[in-house]
Amino acid sequence: MRPSGLSTLILAALLGACSGETGGPLTQAPTGPAEPSEIILQAVDAGTGAALADDEVTVRHLVRFPITLDESAVEAVSSSQPYRIQHAVAWDNLVVEVRLEAPSYHRIDTVLNVARGESVGPVTLRMTRRLSGAGRAESRPASGGSRPTATANQPTPAAPDPDAGIDRSALHTGDRAFEGGQWAAATNAYLSMPAPSRQTGTYAREYAHGMVRLGASHINLGELAGALDALETAATFEDAGYTAYLLLGQAQCTVGRFDAGRESLSQIDRLAPTIPAD
Repeated sequence: MRPSGLSTLILAALLGACSGETGGPLTQAPTGPAEPSEIILQAVDAGTGAALADDEVTVRHLVRFPITLDESAVEAVSSSQPYRIQHAVAWDNLVVEVRLEAPSYHRIDTVLNVARGESVGPVTLRMTRRLSGAGRAESRPASGGSRPTATANQPTPAAPDPDAGIDRSALHTGDRAFEGGQWAAATNAYLSMPAPSRQTGTYAREYAHGMVRLGASHINLGELAGALDALETAATFEDAGYTAYLLLGQAQCTVGRFDAGRESLSQIDRLAPTIPAD
């Protein structure tokens, strides 16, 4: 039976949360004199915790609050050095939307804030490596060589399972920690999972589900940048499941990306037949 009622309830609740920005703070007057506020951030490799493999990272930031006519920047900076965002505000807080991009990594979108006149950071933003997508090279006979032929009574050997030799120890460790509510341990384990060499297959499905659980662990730790990165990666796999879009929409709405959140949640209706009846 198609659980349309459940799907409707989920979408109604979460789309309501993504209905748009609330305008309350924008109608208030500044609370004090303008003071310089600073956010310091540092990008690292999510798998190793060390500097990115790319020498440069592109940082895009936009001041979301207080609203300004044009307070944004796009800079290509050294990936091994912290990046500083400074802005003088007369409100209680400075809120900045940040996007990090590097050629070898999935981008990160997040929202950071700092109290007026204070400095925070370095805030560590962990970037996940992109899938290589490179398949294993097929062996070919030498030029001029003859190909072996199968006789009528000789069965064709089954192709080897390309996922058979993949190390799943990090995935299993993460699953055990996740089921025990140990979010930090689960995060560290899932970040060590080897990326699949293809987008389909047994391990690709297991990896996608591990990335969904990684996203959920980040959410439980309050690490929305890591959650967005993990869930956006999971959503690139066909077998990620409706939970990937449910959590991705939640994280996007939480950081104020309402249009993206509504788009993610709209995917749940398409996957409604896969939602368990309970």
